[in-house]
Amino acid sequence: MVSGRVVHTTLSSRAVAGFATEFFNFAVPPRVRLQNRGLNDVYEIIGPSRFFLRIGRQDRHGLANAETEATALMQAKASGAPVAVAERGRDGRFAQRLVTPEGERAVLLFEAAAGVEPQESPEHAHAQGVALARIHDVAFDAGRMRRLDAESLIRSPIERALAELQERPQLASELERVAEGTIRHLERLQGHLTLGFCHGDFHGYNATIDGGTATVFDFDDGGFGWIAYDLATFLWARLLVESRRPMWRHFVAGYRSCRTLAPADWQALEALVIARDLWFIGLSAEGAPHWGRHWFGSSGIKDRIQSLAARFDRMCGRFV
Repeated sequence: MVSGRVVHTTLSSRAVAGFATEFFNFAVPPRVRLQNRGLNDVYEIIGPSRFFLRIGRQDRHGLANAETEATALMQAKASGAPVAVAERGRDGRFAQRLVTPEGERAVLLFEAAAGVEPQESPEHAHAQGVALARIHDVAFDAGRMRRLDAESLIRSPIERALAELQERPQLASELERVAEGTIRHLERLQGHLTLGFCHGDFHGYNATIDGGTATVFDFDDGGFGWIAYDLATFLWARLLVESRRPMWRHFVAGYRSCRTLAPADWQALEALVIARDLWFIGLSAEGAPHWGRHWFGSSGIKDRIQSLAARFDRMCGRFV
């Protein structure tokens, strides 16, 4: 049952240590500290080996999604993809159920990947391009995987954003125009776009770099869909900061050293960069009950939507 009084519970390190000992194969309660609180709560577990315990938010992806994610990662790892894999719990399953006042939350445990956090350097960008190409090379049956498509990446997120913009109808209308136009553009390419196993949030920091090799983690927004979306997400994150933009060509060089991308996938990149920004705006609306809705009443969202609309209009001008 979901509580009507609690939006989000942040567990103490002591509570997480107890949970980890009960549900995973720790002989004694380990040392735990909160690493990050956001879309997931991530706790670092320190012992003879180092682990990260990820507690999903109650209103995002459930137990079945987490189990599917972990199973896919095991398959990808067995196929040679450089991904961090989850540990099985005492019951033999990957995903464990945590009951909090706001409802059921899915928990996964990952052994820490070797290496350092990525830097904005040619070597690290190249390594991530190689890693993503190897992930995209893994053959998957879509099965029960989440679909990364126009519905999940644009329509559903934008519905949430429009609800937050009810008091700003002009901005809402402009956002809706961009979203619908981007969907139509992608639909024209749909039959030619390559589908496969996608990370879903490949912005360039969900990895570690060890000796020139990247290991990728944090696949909770992943699924089966347009593989070009992963490249577009990396590009989107570089475009946000001027000094990061040169890293794109090093990333592409790494990707191309392992894998070719179909012409339609390259052609879709601009629309998918826009789709990524639409998804991000929708994500901000999804998280408003957790971190507040101030942004949707500020000049920041106005500037973001106007910039996005200008990018969309430039894209359309090239295809007239």
